Amino acid sequence: MTKGDIKIAVTMLPDVALYIHEVTALIIDFTFKRVKGDIDELEVVGYSERFKRRLPLATLYCNRKTVEAYYQLFTELMDAIRVVTGEPFKIHPFHPNAKCRAICADGEAAQAQGLGRWLVVYNDATLSGILSRDPDVLVQYILRTCILHFYRRIDGLPKSIPQEVTDRLKSFPSLKNQAAIDEWHEYCKSSSYPEILAWYQHKISYPWFLPSLNAVLTRMDQASWIITPDHTNYVESAHAGRNANTDINIPILMAILKARDSDRKKASEIRVILNEAIMPRRWNLPVHREDRAMQRKNHANRQAQIKDKYLKEFNELSVNAQQLKEQIELSMARSKKLKIEVADLSSRNSSIAMSFGTKRSQSQRASLRYKKHTYLGLDSLKHDQQLPKPTLQILPNLHHSQSQDLQPLLPQLSRNCSLFPTSTITLMRNP
Repeated sequence: MTKGDIKIAVTMLPDVALYIHEVTALIIDFTFKRVKGDIDELEVVGYSERFKRRLPLATLYCNRKTVEAYYQLFTELMDAIRVVTGEPFKIHPFHPNAKCRAICADGEAAQAQGLGRWLVVYNDATLSGILSRDPDVLVQYILRTCILHFYRRIDGLPKSIPQEVTDRLKSFPSLKNQAAIDEWHEYCKSSSYPEILAWYQHKISYPWFLPSLNAVLTRMDQASWIITPDHTNYVESAHAGRNANTDINIPILMAILKARDSDRKKASEIRVILNEAIMPRRWNLPVHREDRAMQRKNHANRQAQIKDKYLKEFNELSVNAQQLKEQIELSMARSKKLKIEVADLSSRNSSIAMSFGTKRSQSQRASLRYKKHTYLGLDSLKHDQQLPKPTLQILPNLHHSQSQDLQPLLPQLSRNCSLFPTSTITLMRNP
């Protein structure tokens, strides 16, 4: 079909497509460029609980990724389902008794908005009780965005953003209450990274985006949220198998024919199950393999996160060790310099002390001599003060020698004549 510059093709195999009314969710995703040229291919799959396997329900081809193109694409898909299966496709809550509860996509804005436009036409308020005609509101009742695509876009942010910051962004789908969601919003709005601010503004510019990731915000009822997948792995895991069977980068007609052959194999498996009442590879069905693959992937992701955490801690410790080593080297250099300065100061102080000690000893010796002489002088003076004055005894018969022609005799001094207190000088006249 062609509408203006929009080219659309919808293909279905009736033997498989009739089970579209039994699946709980339609999962839509682009293939890995299987078609040559500007035509994009989208696979629509669902998981059948009845057959315990993934079913290829439809394949869509389109050359545009606009809101109008997706609106036309969903319109043609639903018309094809009605024509091929004989009854219209019903989605809960627009049809309260419908089996299908959600449409899972990769979060592309134009795709979600095109789906919302189709829901405006699809919604019958008398059946659903939903009165809104806003596409961004209506789509919140059935849309679930793949969390793996959400994580990949966060991983696409610059590597300069720390791991703990991106982990905080990735925590949004698991937030359990409005308070935690408000904190997440504040964390994003207050980020110092321009890339995160731009990423956040882009997400909140679409009213349907965050509600399609979190059970608290969605308009979907909780039972529907619980029983529907939060990823598009059912269809993504089918891409590799289909590409292996049908090749890539081929003309659109060849792509359609090879896809038909692949779908016929799936229809043959279903007939065997119905006719023989035997489920082949009971414990090794695609769902089991996908579950194990998811477990391996989750385990690998956990191990990678642990490794990243340890590497980050190791890098931080290495930086700290290098800084500590540099500080130790600086400290040792300062210590060595201080030792030299202390030795120099000690040498200078010793020289000053020796010079001062020499002068002081000379002064002390002079002072001691002075004190000694002073003490001796004071003792002598004290002693002299205690001595009685010597007395001169003149005997009565002593006369001047000239007057009496007498020759004075040399006084015979007593042997004990001295300056001691008992000393006397005696002059004696010779008879």
